[in-house]
Amino acid sequence: MTLFAMLHYTTMLRLLVTSVVLLAALRAQAYCLLTTEMPTPGDNCAGTGVGLKWQRSCMSFTMRQRARPAPSFEDIRDVADLSFVSWMQVSCESGPVGLGVAQTEQLGECAEPEYNQRAPNANTIIFVDDWSARELPPDAFGLTLVWHNPDDGEIYDADMQINETLGELELCGAVCPEGRVDLQNVITHEAGHFFGLGHSNVRTATMSARASVGEISKRDLSDDDRAGLCAIYGGSPRQRCESSDFMPDNGFSPHCWSGEDQTVGRRGLCSASAPGRHPSGGWPGLTAVATLLAVLVRRRKPRGVSAPRVGWTA
Repeated sequence: MTLFAMLHYTTMLRLLVTSVVLLAALRAQAYCLLTTEMPTPGDNCAGTGVGLKWQRSCMSFTMRQRARPAPSFEDIRDVADLSFVSWMQVSCESGPVGLGVAQTEQLGECAEPEYNQRAPNANTIIFVDDWSARELPPDAFGLTLVWHNPDDGEIYDADMQINETLGELELCGAVCPEGRVDLQNVITHEAGHFFGLGHSNVRTATMSARASVGEISKRDLSDDDRAGLCAIYGGSPRQRCESSDFMPDNGFSPHCWSGEDQTVGRRGLCSASAPGRHPSGGWPGLTAVATLLAVLVRRRKPRGVSAPRVGWTA
C-alpha cells in the first residue's frame, strides 16, 4: 500500500518566509476541503480557516510535452480531459455543478510550477523526470500546487507535477500491466486538489490518501467525492463558457515568466524573486499536495463526453 503524502506551504503577509507544514484541509463529513489554515498535529483536516475555491466557473489547464515517446501524447491529452470531465459531470441537489474546464490547444513550455501575480499564467500539468533533483517527496506519484489568496481562499492557479520515476506511465484498460502507473487514476485524483479538495477518509474515494500499484478505481468518483465537490461549488449558477472565459489569471502564456513580479514553486517550496504583493496586500498562499499513487489506464473518450480545447495567441 502507498500513502498520499500531504504538505502545505504558505507565504505569510509581506514576509519572504516559507513555511513547510502539513496540508491545510477542512473536514466535512469524510471528505476534506483545503483551507487557508493548518490542521492540528495528527490531523489532516483543519477545523478552521477559509475553504479554497475558484471564484470563477470557467478554468483551463495546459499540458507540457513529455520527453518519452510512449504512450501517445495525444492519447494522454484525451485521458487528462476524461479526468476533469469526471468532476465536471457531478450533479448536486441544486443541479449540475457549475464548472467548466478546457484544455488549451497550445502546449506548455515551462517546466516549473509558478504563479505570476502581474503577468500571464497557465495551469500546467508537468511530467517530471528529475523528481529527486527537485527534492520532491520521494514516494509521491504527483504533486499539485494550489496558489490562493491567504485571506479569502480564492484559488488563482494550480499546477500538477507528475512523477516519471516510480514506474512507467501507462494508459491501462481494465487491468494494468505489472509495475505500471495508471495516468487517469493519478490525474483524476489530482484534479480533485485542483478544485480545492483534500484527502478523504473514505478508502474507496477518488480522494482517498491511499492507493495500491495497479489501481484504477480512482478514475470513477464515489458519492463522497461528489459530496465534497458539491460542498464547495453546489448552488453555483451554471454559465455558458466562451473561449475568453477560460483564460488564466492575468492572461495566458505557455512560457516561464522572467519578469520581476513572480511567485514560483520549486522543489515543493514557495519562493519569490521580488516583493510583488497579492492584491490584498499579502503574498499568495501555496498549498502543495503530494500524491503517492501507482498505475495507469487507457481509455478512449466515450461518445458524448468531452472537454473543449481552447486556443489563444500568447
